[in-house]
Amino acid sequence: MMPKPLPNCFDRNSFGEFGTVEALVGDMDATVVFKPVTYESLQNEEFMELARAAFPDLKELYDQQVAVKGRPATPTSPIESAA
Repeated sequence: MMPKPLPNCFDRNSFGEFGTVEALVGDMDATVVFKPVTYESLQNEEFMELARAAFPDLKELYDQQVAVKGRPATPTSPIESAA
């Protein structure tokens, strides 16, 4: 048994009521704003879940390192000599 076709709800004259496609969407515009990842973003579990889903091969999203490591003072260092 074949299903009955749905009745045509709109005839060709009805489409004029909605306007043209160009009139409806012709002036649409989209803007992309790139924002940096912040510490707060990295602490947000929802953001982290979305980021992990988007980048499944990435082990971590950031690598935190100390910019300059200090060295321990030695007896011959200028700091010790001045004391």
